Amino acid sequence: MVVKNDHARRFIAEFFGTYLFVAFSLGCLSQVIYAIELGGQYSDTSAFFIVCVGEGLGLTLGMYAAYGVSGGHLNPIISMALALKGTLSVVAMLVDWLAQYTAVFLAAWSVYALYYNAEHEFLGDTSSNRSRDMTTEERALNSKIAASIFASQPQNYSDPDGIGIWGTGYRWRVTAPNVILNSALFTMIYVGLIDRKNTTTDLRHVPVLSGVLLAVIGLSIGFNCGTALNPARDFCSRVISSVVGWNFNLNSGVTLWWFLVPVILPHLGAIIGLALYQLLIGNHFPKIPRAVLGSDNTRPIPDDGTILVFHSAVKRNQTDRTADVKVIS
Repeated sequence: MVVKNDHARRFIAEFFGTYLFVAFSLGCLSQVIYAIELGGQYSDTSAFFIVCVGEGLGLTLGMYAAYGVSGGHLNPIISMALALKGTLSVVAMLVDWLAQYTAVFLAAWSVYALYYNAEHEFLGDTSSNRSRDMTTEERALNSKIAASIFASQPQNYSDPDGIGIWGTGYRWRVTAPNVILNSALFTMIYVGLIDRKNTTTDLRHVPVLSGVLLAVIGLSIGFNCGTALNPARDFCSRVISSVVGWNFNLNSGVTLWWFLVPVILPHLGAIIGLALYQLLIGNHFPKIPRAVLGSDNTRPIPDDGTILVFHSAVKRNQTDRTADVKVIS
């Protein structure tokens, strides 16, 4: 069977790539947390590093799976940013969103089912000696920790009495800007990586560099509340956590309303990141003089930045497939 409809092909590619990314990411986080809590196999420091690197590698593999068909966005804010930039149609963006949210939902369920036994041992729902010895308080705390596997949560070092530079409402004043910063940086650098005017590297390296970018964000500014820059991953996983009855109140003051931060604010961050890229870099490229056809089978056109590309170059993946590229036979 051959799927010929472009939107159907796009949906399948984004679904498959996003599923791989989220399954690897949540699986890595689940394995590390259960290994720490049930077996003491990792230190907190090594666990944080493993999770960040695992998430980056998961993004790389998922992007490679979908890259040739849809571009492998795997994130609603990236699809939205490219639509705002004009290199992705609104219809394609909506197809991406549907595929991404559906894939995250199924990937989260898959990881939940895969680690079902470990989860229930951790929660004290089995007949083991460990479960029988658990107190009510320990069960409640473990429920909160299990919920944190599937959805981002702020760290528990706030200043509820308003003492310190942040004052009261510490979590919201720190984590909200943190989420915006994470998504703005990711979007700004990603757009720069795929902008043909800004890079001479082979675009086949974009998945690797995107994975490195995600890992670096997690390792450098991801401690307050995680990377929290993929609304689909956070929203769908949070829904599943609610369905299975895990407690969201991981720390005092953290309720279901917290979903507004990692679900809505990344879109704002993506808009800011795109605007900053265009303001600082994208709008300042000089017009490229008309050139003869080069060895890379491309010919710059100075008027609007459009690049004419031979179909053979597209087949060899020598160019991206965006609105600034026109294919000629």
